[in-house]
Amino acid sequence: MVAYKHITKIISVIVAAAVLVCVLALMFPERVTETFGGGGVAIQYETELFDTSRIIEIDIQMDEEQWADMLAHAAEEEYYSCDVVINQETIYNVGIRPKGNTSLSSIVMDPDTDRFSFKMEFDRYVDGQTCFGLDKLVLNNNYADATNMKEALVYDMYRYLDVDASLYNYARISVNGEYWGGIWPWRLWRTAFS
Repeated sequence: MVAYKHITKIISVIVAAAVLVCVLALMFPERVTETFGGGGVAIQYETELFDTSRIIEIDIQMDEEQWADMLAHAAEEEYYSCDVVINQETIYNVGIRPKGNTSLSSIVMDPDTDRFSFKMEFDRYVDGQTCFGLDKLVLNNNYADATNMKEALVYDMYRYLDVDASLYNYARISVNGEYWGGIWPWRLWRTAFS
């Protein structure tokens, strides 16, 4: 009975303390960062995949008939299974599909190219599988960007302005060991955006 009588006061004190902590965190963000051990937590894929001081090597290993079928039916955006070697690390049974809207339909209609953007899902066929902690990856074809730099420059500009931006890097793409594509920026799409 006594606890019930004072519950409103106890909750009010807890809420007031939480608000005070939030206000202090806003006023002194450097102190909060120091108190809790520095900056953000670096995830392994940030350093392994998105270190822009080196170009990523990606080899998509896939049955040639399946590869040809995927390209022939690109507009359907269906997943196929492949193995992917990224910087000499092999991830087996990865889901891959062509992706895009305007770029996809334009490439489907163009008989002179099959340079699609791709979406990879590392956990599509193997629950919980990741690539250095990353569950999805987009290989962007830079459709309509002859410089292959627009996205990279914009992401760098956002980071310079301290605004959240996708991670990216350039990649040399090959299929079954044979050079297939240019050096494309690729970017991270977290699960929330997929």
